[in-house]
Amino acid sequence: MASPQRAAPSVKRLMKEAQQMSKQYDPNGDIQAAPLGDGDNLFDWHFTIRGPSDSAFEEGIYHGRLLIPPQYPMKPPDIFLLTPNGRFETNKKICLSISGYHPETWLPSWSISTALRALQAFFTTPAKGAIGGCDWPEGERRRIAKKSPDWECTFCECKMKDILNVNSAVVNPGEKSEKADENNNEVTENPEKLAEKDAKSVENTEKVTNSPTNSPTNSSKTPTNNSEAQLEQSQTKEANLAERRRIEQTIMRQQIEYQKNDMMSLVFMVILFILVAVLMVRKMNKVEEEIEF
Repeated sequence: MASPQRAAPSVKRLMKEAQQMSKQYDPNGDIQAAPLGDGDNLFDWHFTIRGPSDSAFEEGIYHGRLLIPPQYPMKPPDIFLLTPNGRFETNKKICLSISGYHPETWLPSWSISTALRALQAFFTTPAKGAIGGCDWPEGERRRIAKKSPDWECTFCECKMKDILNVNSAVVNPGEKSEKADENNNEVTENPEKLAEKDAKSVENTEKVTNSPTNSPTNSSKTPTNNSEAQLEQSQTKEANLAERRRIEQTIMRQQIEYQKNDMMSLVFMVILFILVAVLMVRKMNKVEEEIEF
């Protein structure tokens, strides 16, 4: 167990990150994380992340656990997924370049938020036999993703949809086609009603334009506010995507460097084995020569 002097830097860092995560928490966002309990144990966190968009996990909200070592941020946390997801095994330590399995690829400048962003990106990558990974069919991943908002953490005593709001913008193609068919049926069945509505809407627009109280500045406030809100949302999405791409590129570079170092160590071990074998052969030949004499 680390001494209080050695643990102090990690405690300060974790307290700072916990405050930042609390301030940045948004129920409509993608990430939530906090220490368990009332913050009395800074080395045991629970987190909630939203599945990556445009993937089989886009409707999913997933819960997990972080076990943080006393040497943090010099060493990475251990990551566990608790919600069934089809990409990672549940209640098992995950082997990733950002997890405790690979401290050599971890950067001290990374944070818990960075690790969770990277974990989101890893959802769409193949497992390739890694520890804690699995490759379920896409249909099964989508099925359990729809159920994940109702999954409840027994320790936190809340469901995932109580932590992050369900993304109502995600609509299945089948639902879209059904809605389109309903609208088409309404048009074909009630043409007279639609004509009456059009006439009423024309009268209303004439009244609005003829009324002196409605100035152009007042009528343009609502579209301007909507456009500003849409612009802010698009900028936020672009910033999140840029941050995710940056993390993915950094992780890929770290993995390439790790593979190079692993290859160099393998070559060194082979050379060392050959040298030991040569020495053993020479020693055996020398012993045989002494026996003959």
